[in-house]
Amino acid sequence: MALATAQEIGRRIRERRHELGLTQAALAEKTGLSENRVCAVERAHTNWRLDTVTLICDALDLTLEVRPAGRFASLEYRREQT
Repeated sequence: MALATAQEIGRRIRERRHELGLTQAALAEKTGLSENRVCAVERAHTNWRLDTVTLICDALDLTLEVRPAGRFASLEYRREQT
């Protein structure tokens, strides 16, 4: 799924968190981030850093693929390779 904006990335992170039944507080604890930071990423309130989003994606078992040339990012579920 190609995502072009911080809002779309935040929405996808929030959707996945809900799918896993996690609160923002629980996700913050898993990542070592503050609950305010998790909320800010989900709502795209502030400019976030790539390492912050990577921590969140790892905790949600999402793969983040960034393609600077096309200015699109992709967030996908991790799938075990057989």
